[in-house]
Amino acid sequence: MQALRAVAIAMVLLFHFGSGIDAFGGGFVGVDVFFVISGFLISGHLLAELDRTGRVRLGAFYARRARRLLPASLSVLLLVGAMVPVVLPRSEWGDAGRSIFAAAFYAMNLYAAYLTSLGGQSAFADLPTVHYWSLSAEEQFYLLWPPLILLAVGVASWSRRRGRAVSSVFAVGTALVVVAAISFVAALVWTWHDHPVAFFVTVTRVWEFAAGGLVALLLRRWAPGPAAATAMRWIGLLLILPGSLLLVLPDVIPGPDVLPAAAMFPAPLALPAVLGTALVILAGGTRPGTMLDRIVAWRPTQWLGLISYSVYLWHWPLIPLAENLIGQMGGSVRLVLLALALGLGHVWQRWVEDASRYVPGMRESTRMTLWAAAAGMLLVGAVGLLLSIAGGG
Repeated sequence: MQALRAVAIAMVLLFHFGSGIDAFGGGFVGVDVFFVISGFLISGHLLAELDRTGRVRLGAFYARRARRLLPASLSVLLLVGAMVPVVLPRSEWGDAGRSIFAAAFYAMNLYAAYLTSLGGQSAFADLPTVHYWSLSAEEQFYLLWPPLILLAVGVASWSRRRGRAVSSVFAVGTALVVVAAISFVAALVWTWHDHPVAFFVTVTRVWEFAAGGLVALLLRRWAPGPAAATAMRWIGLLLILPGSLLLVLPDVIPGPDVLPAAAMFPAPLALPAVLGTALVILAGGTRPGTMLDRIVAWRPTQWLGLISYSVYLWHWPLIPLAENLIGQMGGSVRLVLLALALGLGHVWQRWVEDASRYVPGMRESTRMTLWAAAAGMLLVGAVGLLLSIAGGG
């Protein structure tokens, strides 16, 4: 899984730091790869808990997510908030502060969609925390998915009591298929009518998380043989990597107003990356001794996958903040910023992500974790609010 994360973050980094290079123009689909991975892992954890205990403890689930995600994300927001008055002109404090506030409460995707509806991409492009939109969509999915699993399991249990043989796996799978279908249709319609806003809203992305969940369910019943796994793995990678180049091809929508391929995103053009990621996960581990296995096991690949979350948090703020300091950036400056993002990601992964999971007392106490998470979000939200007020917002 680390290698797949490495592919995803590499695509995002090339997209943002390789500005002006057409070959990297579809790299933003790396986020869609992350969405499928998240849906797969979270569904697997929830189903495993159901197997062990027969229930899902929502409080413990959200506490685990808080320990995993919030220390790194909130600390980056806090430091970005501290840099804003130093780097940005006062006229931009308000916009930056509001974006930090939205990111602190995992509503950045909704805020970005709102700004897009008002003024297009230029309305949010320079915000230092706009990349939190994907984390916001992910957290909003996490609010939906565990209760939905509990509802599906409850329906299966109720059916069995009434003499109908309905398994929990079947009920959960049916719920996932229904949710995925509704979300994909909504994504198609919304993308056609207003693709810039459709890019951000959670309802157009739920089908991607659901695809990962369906993979987790399928692997409980079936696994491919060696030959099929090899074929699925390569097909999946071809869908993820060269498939993303579709998004830089011009003039693919006929009509009076010819639109670029990205105007068909997230639906249907996120579909190749989503299917490709699902195939790679279904294929499982690589065969020992093969070329792909050597690439997967390569230490830099594993390292990049390990630090991918922290690198994602840090990589984008560096670009707008640096542009305010030095103006237009050339390739050498972007390479320096890329190296800085990787270095900060390494430090944050080791000393914030990992260290925060083992704070004495926190891991054993769901209540303490949730109170600490709420306090951290309120603190960072207050910083964003103060910046907004100071900037005249």
